Amino acid sequence: MVKILCFLCLLLPLSSWAQQPAADSIAPNPPRWQRVSSSTGRQGECQEVLQCDSLTGVLRVYYASGQLKSYTPFLSRQHAQKWGVATCWYESGQLQSREDFINGQRHSLLVYYPNGTLKRQTTYADNQEMLGYCYGPAGQPLPYTPYEQPPLYPGER
Repeated sequence: MVKILCFLCLLLPLSSWAQQPAADSIAPNPPRWQRVSSSTGRQGECQEVLQCDSLTGVLRVYYASGQLKSYTPFLSRQHAQKWGVATCWYESGQLQSREDFINGQRHSLLVYYPNGTLKRQTTYADNQEMLGYCYGPAGQPLPYTPYEQPPLYPGER
């Protein structure tokens, strides 16, 4: 029962939250949540991992300013299995991206310009990128390009 409740906490609809959420409203620390790690990088960014049980949890990353940078729920940290809505923000607090994951596989991706205009919308099937839409800063349609392209190394085609 506890696992089900923790799971439901991770699947709360983040889309209804404001563009600039308060850090403590993203993943409140109810009695069952436990901070298992916290670290600060060279640029001053802070990263913390909260777990509900031995598997499920949340990775939160903060800018050096203290502004929330990203929120990533996971089903299994050991296996890097994301589950739920992973969200990133610009340092201004404006939404940067939103990715939906089920069993570690990305199902959709929305990316925004710093002014809040939609930049791209992509769906995925069987963890493969499907055709999506790209937009310019003023919202005009642009030719679609893949979101992630692996680098080509000398000797590869």
